[in-house]
Amino acid sequence: METDESSKANIRKEILQYMQTHPDAADSLNGIVNWWLSSKYSAEDMKKVEGVLEQLIKDGLVKKVVLIDKTILYKRKESLN
Repeated sequence: METDESSKANIRKEILQYMQTHPDAADSLNGIVNWWLSSKYSAEDMKKVEGVLEQLIKDGLVKKVVLIDKTILYKRKESLN
C-alpha cells in the first residue's frame, strides 16, 4: 500500500511528466485528475492533487491562472521552456 508521501511524490512525477510531454497544456483540478493522471487516482484524491499543485506553484514549476468565470487552470510555468 502506498503511503501519503509516496502517493504525493507519484502525483508530482505524473503531473511534471504530463507537462513535459504537453508543454502547452492547461487544465482544471478536475481535468488533471481525470485526464493527466493515471487511473489509480480519482475524485477522492482531489485534495491531495490540489496540495501537490500548490507545492509545484511554490516551487516555481506551475502557474495558476484564474479565468474571468473564476475557473482555475494549472499550467506549466513559461520559464521552463
